[in-house]
Amino acid sequence: IFKEVCTLLLAAHLLGDQISLLNWLGFALCLSGISLHVALKALHSRGDGGPKPLKGMGSSPDLELLLRSSQQEEGDNEEEYFVAQGQQ
Repeated sequence: IFKEVCTLLLAAHLLGDQISLLNWLGFALCLSGISLHVALKALHSRGDGGPKPLKGMGSSPDLELLLRSSQQEEGDNEEEYFVAQGQQ
């Protein structure tokens, strides 16, 4: 971020690039968003004692649903294969 700010200021002062009011407003909005993000990250991590432990693979209901649907699709494909081969 510091490098980009320096590049912008050098281009404006040394090379004579014109920065419009809209560009300055966008720049200010971008910097405020970055600052807010860093501040929220710092506040959030301050309350934690350390890194959070990873959950086990089977603890997520979404993962369980994905596994069930993929197993069901595999079963459907096998069934279609045997029907196409004339076997059941």
